[in-house]
Amino acid sequence: MAKRVKQGGEPSLYKKTRVAESPDAFYDKNPSWNLHKCDKSGGSWCVNHSVLNDDIYKKLSDFERMTWKEIVKQTGGPKKGTNNHFIGFKDLDKKAQNRLIKLNLVNLSDNLFSLRLNGRTRLFGFLDESGIFSILWLDKNHEVCPSIKKNT
Repeated sequence: MAKRVKQGGEPSLYKKTRVAESPDAFYDKNPSWNLHKCDKSGGSWCVNHSVLNDDIYKKLSDFERMTWKEIVKQTGGPKKGTNNHFIGFKDLDKKAQNRLIKLNLVNLSDNLFSLRLNGRTRLFGFLDESGIFSILWLDKNHEVCPSIKKNT
């Protein structure tokens, strides 16, 4: 017997049509923070309550007043590049690569993002399409992704 096709009927009030967002739609959003991916045993980069001090909270609060587009455009001055940017897996220090593998997070490495908090301090995490930054590491010495530039 052939399958019978439903015709007509009322659409469900609970079903929503999904609209695919542009992959770059997060640029127009304000950041929000997520702590569920924090590496609490990542050695010198671990993120726990004792390392999240007032200075870091203030910087994150300052970022919340900006869009991701404004955050990404921040530069370190002429010819110094951007302060905040995506980081490729290959650009990470070998120890950081191994840590991502151990944490089983390599599949998210295309979304790995670096936020500059001050001179050498960086906050690493995963930035998703909705503008949520899932904090992974706090790097106080620019070790996760070493720079070849002077004084960084």
